[in-house]
Amino acid sequence: MEFGVMISPVPRAGTLQEMQAANERILAAASRNGWGLWFVDHLQSGEMPYLEGWTHMVHSSARFPELTIGNIVLCQNYRNPGLVANMAATLQFLSGGKLIFGIGAGWKEDEYLAYNYDFPRPGVRLDQLEEALQVITALWSGERVTVEGEHYRVTDAIALPAPDPVPPIMIGGNGNRTVGIAARYADWWNSDLVTPAVVREKVALLKDKSVAAGRAPDAVRVTSFNMLSMSRDPDKVVRQGSRPEIHVVAGTPDEVRDQIAEYRDAGVTYMQINFMDFPSGETLELFEEIAKDL
Repeated sequence: MEFGVMISPVPRAGTLQEMQAANERILAAASRNGWGLWFVDHLQSGEMPYLEGWTHMVHSSARFPELTIGNIVLCQNYRNPGLVANMAATLQFLSGGKLIFGIGAGWKEDEYLAYNYDFPRPGVRLDQLEEALQVITALWSGERVTVEGEHYRVTDAIALPAPDPVPPIMIGGNGNRTVGIAARYADWWNSDLVTPAVVREKVALLKDKSVAAGRAPDAVRVTSFNMLSMSRDPDKVVRQGSRPEIHVVAGTPDEVRDQIAEYRDAGVTYMQINFMDFPSGETLELFEEIAKDL
């Protein structure tokens, strides 16, 4: 199992200064262990300060050029796909090929409306995601391209320097149609806050859809984004997410080892960790201890 860590854009229970200090501890641990760095793509959370994800990622990439970087995941509606293809190509060049390009259909209605984005029904957002991927992959060819979609289009457009290597595309989302889009376009598929049983079910679908798309059944790498609460004191462990549908990896170090093994057995080879006790560092310290054995 390989790991990445989420760099928090919000202070949560702390101040901005405490957020920065906690993120520095996570970044230092990632550098020691070779973990990837992951950045969410949201715009607001109540009244808390919220750092914009692409900017945060680029800044961190310049500071830690040895580490892979990615968004978990970009909301395709927030940026024109032709522009984001060019942004990604530029970052891939400047980072020396460290970008993993995470993207999804988007879901957070209040954020869309607050920032004056249209919020169409899920089927339309998934159509838009597929068209965005067509635009992005065409532009990454380095050739002049024209793509005419219902929602997105580019005309005689070019994005140079072409990314070399082309960033792995990671599509995030648990829905069956999202899994099907991943089977056609993605190098990685990212499950989001679900149990190992759900991952196992979706992996079976991913394999079937990949074969139907003319690809190998294991063409798409299976990854998992998870909240983590861990303490040697069981009474300090948070075992429930902020919403009932959010599954949490939680327990003592031995319990967490066993739970991560369940994800591995379900097909996951890469896990992104969001530390629930942020800005405290207890879970980070314990995770660094056990990750070496996983």
